Amino acid sequence: MTRDELAAIVEGIGPVVKDFVTRAVADLALQQTAMTMQLATMAEASKSIGLVRERIAVLETRAPIPGPAGPAGKDGSDGVGFGDLLIEHDGARAVTIKAARGDVVKVLGTFTIPAVIYRGVWVEGKTYEPGDGVTWAGSEWHCQAPTTTKPGESAKAWTLKVKRGRDGKDGKDGPSGPPGPAGRDWQQVYDETRRR
Repeated sequence: MTRDELAAIVEGIGPVVKDFVTRAVADLALQQTAMTMQLATMAEASKSIGLVRERIAVLETRAPIPGPAGPAGKDGSDGVGFGDLLIEHDGARAVTIKAARGDVVKVLGTFTIPAVIYRGVWVEGKTYEPGDGVTWAGSEWHCQAPTTTKPGESAKAWTLKVKRGRDGKDGKDGPSGPPGPAGRDWQQVYDETRRR
């Protein structure tokens, strides 16, 4: 490469490099201006914070000045105590706990006791709850889920609790007993009661 060729390349690249450097410097100048403004804002804020701190320090050293007394408040109602608790049993499994004071009654909660209750012979149309026991077809059944179905082999809500046993054999007749006293007619009974 000759000197003239090198000069031509430098002359062609020069404006491109100059433009690139000018834009880069301009971006740096914008960034510097923005940073200078931020620093100025932070310095101003720092001065404001310093002034606020000074004012707070002055207020903290002063003795408090009480304001005028407010109006007297109303007496509140007494809270409920153990003497105000009511426990109600539904006669089966549910127990409800209530707090009562005058006309105000608040239900605190109801819980169910998982007890087995015998309900007698199964009745068609009656709803049975889990834990109920019934007798049907000579066997006793335990209810597993709310149901109105009849206990038996296909009823999933019922579990066989006690299975009916086989009928026993008839017993043999025993020997005859001794003869009893002679009977009385109505006239004899009447006469006897009049003598008393």
